[in-house]
Amino acid sequence: MACFASCKVTADSYDPDAEGVLTLNEGDRVKLRRAPGGQRVALEASMRYRIVEHPKKGPWKVNTTGWVYELYRADRRLLAFHWHPAATPDNVLPHLHAEASARFRKHHIPTGRVLIEDVLTLAVELGANPIKDDWAAIMRKNRRNFVLGATWGSIPS
Repeated sequence: MACFASCKVTADSYDPDAEGVLTLNEGDRVKLRRAPGGQRVALEASMRYRIVEHPKKGPWKVNTTGWVYELYRADRRLLAFHWHPAATPDNVLPHLHAEASARFRKHHIPTGRVLIEDVLTLAVELGANPIKDDWAAIMRKNRRNFVLGATWGSIPS
C-alpha cells in the first residue's frame, strides 16, 4: 500500500487460535493519487487470516481465509473482488462483482486467487498514480514472495 497511499493498516489478532481481520484505513476508502487528467480511484480492502505453524519456512505463516477488495471511481463501485467462504457457504469460490456492467452486477464471476497487488495494478490502469516510481518492481517482488509460501492458487510471478 505504501506505493500508492498513506493509510492505516490494522490487524486485530496475533493469536494462532483465532481468525483475524486486517483492515485498511479503519474500513474507510483509501483515495489513491490520480494520474494527470485521470479520475479519482479509491480502494476499500480487508482480509481475513489465520496464523498457522509452518515448519519449513519458519515457525509461523499467515494463511488468507477471505478478502474483500473494492475499487471505486468517482464514488461509484466499479469492481468488487470477494472471497468470503465462511460468510457464504453456498458460494465458496473467489469471485468478482462487475458493478460497472448492469448485465453482470448481481453475478458472481469466478476469479481464482486475487492478490491485493493485482487489484492495485488494476487501479493504475483505471487512473491511479503510484507515489513510488518503483511500484511495479515492488509488486513483482511481493508476488514472487507470495508464491514461495502459497498453499493454493499460486499466481505466476
